[in-house]
Amino acid sequence: MKFKQGSEKNSKFSKPNTGQEYFWCLERAKSVFQGGKYCKEYDREKLLNDYSQMSLIYHSANRNLQKQFDSEKLADRLEELIVVEKLSDESQRFIEQQNMFFIATINEMGQPTVSYKGGEQGFVKVLNEKTIAFPGYDGNGMFLTAGNILSTSEVGLLFIYFEHPKRLRVHGIAGIHLEDELLSKYHEAQYMVRIEITNVFDNCSRYIHKMHTLETSPFIPKAGCETPIPGWKERDDIKDALPLSKDVP
Repeated sequence: MKFKQGSEKNSKFSKPNTGQEYFWCLERAKSVFQGGKYCKEYDREKLLNDYSQMSLIYHSANRNLQKQFDSEKLADRLEELIVVEKLSDESQRFIEQQNMFFIATINEMGQPTVSYKGGEQGFVKVLNEKTIAFPGYDGNGMFLTAGNILSTSEVGLLFIYFEHPKRLRVHGIAGIHLEDELLSKYHEAQYMVRIEITNVFDNCSRYIHKMHTLETSPFIPKAGCETPIPGWKERDDIKDALPLSKDVP
């Protein structure tokens, strides 16, 4: 776990003059599931009045458990010390050295899903300290992650390096871009996902099992190479449901 330098100040602890910026963050981060519908109805005044007691990463259920296990003070200290709103130089280098990550999303009904994303080392691009991007390759056609991003935008990414255990959490607001200038840099990519970061932090790696990469996936698209077809798409009960090739008129 890496702590921020004591001289650094997390800007989110500086109360906005009008409260508008903070309220926007709450609306993005605290969308709720009520009565079978995804909604964003809030008591604005109550939220603003409770500003000093609120956290951008903890909600009431987190707080209840923290109180139950006497960890509220520790949780607040960690939020103050390690949670930041932009990528440090070290975090940027770490992300661009990875060849995989996990991404969590929710749909408009509040139902979650998590997906593994893999590519060549550096397939996640750091565009600046607040923005990252990665390609969407051919998958199973369900578009669970991409569809959720179009629906609710909220994402949580977990980068893990197993050879020298380390992990980094990234949260943000994502968008799907079908005509992105970065597409030309990724062979066979269907779209790009761009993420505006809301907060990021690394944390304890003690439970990460140390593992080594034996080989990278042969299915990762590479320019100048024919991408193999996965076996499940060769099944008779699947073939007739596959999308037609773009080359087919």
